[in-house]
Amino acid sequence: MGLAILLGVVLWRWGVIMGGSWAGLAALFFYAFEANLLAHASLATKDIGVTAFAVMALASWAFYLSRGTMIWSVAAGISLGAAIASKTTGLGLWPAMGLALIWHRFSQGKVTGRLKKDAAALAIATVLAAAVVLAVYGPSEIYRFFDMMVYYQRFMLSPMHTYLFGKAYYEGHPLYFPAVILVKTSVPLLVLTLYAFLSPGLLKKHPAHWPVLVGGCLVLLAFALLVKHQVGVRHILILYALFCLAAGVGACELWERKPGMRGILVVAGLWHALSLLRVFPHPIAYFNELAGGPSRGYHVLGESNLDWGQGLPELKGFIKNNPGGLLLSYFGTDCPREYGLTFQDAFSSPGLCPGSSSALPVDASREWLAVSATKWQGF
Repeated sequence: MGLAILLGVVLWRWGVIMGGSWAGLAALFFYAFEANLLAHASLATKDIGVTAFAVMALASWAFYLSRGTMIWSVAAGISLGAAIASKTTGLGLWPAMGLALIWHRFSQGKVTGRLKKDAAALAIATVLAAAVVLAVYGPSEIYRFFDMMVYYQRFMLSPMHTYLFGKAYYEGHPLYFPAVILVKTSVPLLVLTLYAFLSPGLLKKHPAHWPVLVGGCLVLLAFALLVKHQVGVRHILILYALFCLAAGVGACELWERKPGMRGILVVAGLWHALSLLRVFPHPIAYFNELAGGPSRGYHVLGESNLDWGQGLPELKGFIKNNPGGLLLSYFGTDCPREYGLTFQDAFSSPGLCPGSSSALPVDASREWLAVSATKWQGF
């Protein structure tokens, strides 16, 4: 939760520097009501950590490109190292920073004049990132980092069963992550992000920041398209944080340039916020109107896009109000026993806490079968 708050502060400050106070507030608004970021900010996984540090690294690099101050390359390197140490997804930031650097310098016609300083800045960031990773693992344990890199390279490139739009794909699907973005992003956020990315005026107005923002998204999405281990939107959360920034800056630019659009922008903001409230208290199950909303989500995607076993409290309430024996096919790592549920297990995974399953009484007057969405999908 602390990292999620830090991420919000960074997005707000980056938005203020790019477009003024209202742009910063708009970016923060889109972030605060972004269902996927909010869902995974409440979970103790690596996903929100790598997202927060990645955005800090990209923001620092954008400040270096715009101001030319080496202290920002130092900040970018430290943040890059923290992102890589959090999760191997952070390795994609290095080529993103390189692409942004080349894009910005070519667009400004200053390639040769800044070559030595840019090379030094990128080298400083790289060395500091390596130093942070070394500090996190320790000299005697650094081999574990390289072992992890080899493991994840094989792991992420090994085909895995994927559920998408009602079908199981046993070697994944090449358009899995674009499809996830299409159905797991609120329509207003999606439209405003596309507007911002395609607006030549914003690129001209922010020649240093926009290559970092757009280039970062392009590189990270390209890496995602290579991944065969396709299990959830949580693997591309960095993109969602950048979407919030782009949408905030784009909305502010539209507000100032086209006063006739202000009413539509207000409606878009309300739509974005209310779409999150529809899935309270489980934002992990959010799906936009293109997918048919949250109630149709289990026809579209599974696993951590929808179902990580978060429904046990509701199941407990249902059984309390509708007494009977319970057969449970559960997907998740929570412990049903801790919620006071007595049940007979039916192929739950990854596994249940010891001794939690018991046979249904033969004289049960009524039996319920509760099946997690991911188990029902069968992939």
